[in-house]
Amino acid sequence: MADDENLPETPPALDRSPMTPAEIDLRRAELDLRRYEASLSFKKIIWGTVVVGLASVFIPAVISGLQILADKRAKDLAQAQAARDAHQQYIKEFFTTAVNQDIELRIRFATYFSHLAADEKQQDMWEQYLATLTTQKDVVQEKIRKLDVKFLPLQALSKNKKDMDANTAQLFHELTRESTWLNAQIGYAPIYQNVNAPPPTDKERLYTETTIIVEKLARQVAPFAAESADMMRFWELYRKELIGIESRDFSRKMVEIGREIDKLMGLAGADKSRLLSLSSELSRLAAQETRVE
Repeated sequence: MADDENLPETPPALDRSPMTPAEIDLRRAELDLRRYEASLSFKKIIWGTVVVGLASVFIPAVISGLQILADKRAKDLAQAQAARDAHQQYIKEFFTTAVNQDIELRIRFATYFSHLAADEKQQDMWEQYLATLTTQKDVVQEKIRKLDVKFLPLQALSKNKKDMDANTAQLFHELTRESTWLNAQIGYAPIYQNVNAPPPTDKERLYTETTIIVEKLARQVAPFAAESADMMRFWELYRKELIGIESRDFSRKMVEIGREIDKLMGLAGADKSRLLSLSSELSRLAAQETRVE
C-alpha cells in the first residue's frame, strides 16, 4: 500500500472525441485572431522602424536647413546694415567736396564716381548728377560772359577815382563781387584780373565775402537754418575775422544785420525787407571804403 501511494498520478486522458462544428468554428476564429495579431505586431515593428529611421534622417536635416536659413538671414541683415553704415560714412567723408562752391571740382568728383560706382543704380545717379553739374556750369559761364560786357568798361574807369561818382563806384563794387563769385564757382580767374596784380588786401577780401554772404542770407527763404554754411560763416566773420579790420561804420552795420538775423531765426515767412535794405547799405559802404585810390 505504501508503494502505491508514492506512484505519480496518472495524467488525465486526452479527450479524443470529435469536435462539434461550433467548436471547429471557434478554433478557426481563434487561429485567425492569432495570425492577425502576429501580422499586426510585425507591421508595427516594420513601420515603427521605418518611421524612426526616417525621422532620424529628416528631422536633423530639417533642423539643419532651418539653421542655415536663419544664419543666412542674419548674415543678410548684417550685410545690409554694414552697407547702410558704409553709405553714411561715404556721404560724410565726401560731403565737403559735394557742396564745394567750385563746380569744376564737383564735375571731376562726379565723373570719377560715375565710372567707379558699385552698381548700375549708383552709376545712373552719378551720371545724372554729372549732367546737372555740367548744365549748371554752362549757365554760370553764360552769366559771366554777359556780366563782363557791363563790367569791363567800369573796370577801366576804376583806375582813376575821379572818373567815378558814388553810384558808379557802388555798381562797380557790386559787379566785382558778382563776377568774383561766379568765377569762383567754375574755378576760373576773372578775365579782368592780371596774374601779376597784387592780391586783394584782407579788408577787401573780407568785405567782399561778407557782403556776398549777407546778400545770400537776405535772399534765402525764412526760417534760417542755424547750421547752414552761410550762417556759420557769417558769425565767424562777425565775431572774429572782421574785428580789427572793419571800420566803425561797417561794424555798426554788421551789428544791425546780426540783430535782424537773430530776430528772423526760426520764423517762417518772416518779413525780410529790413534785412534786404541792410544788405544794400552794407554793399554801398563796402564799395566806398574799398574804392580804388
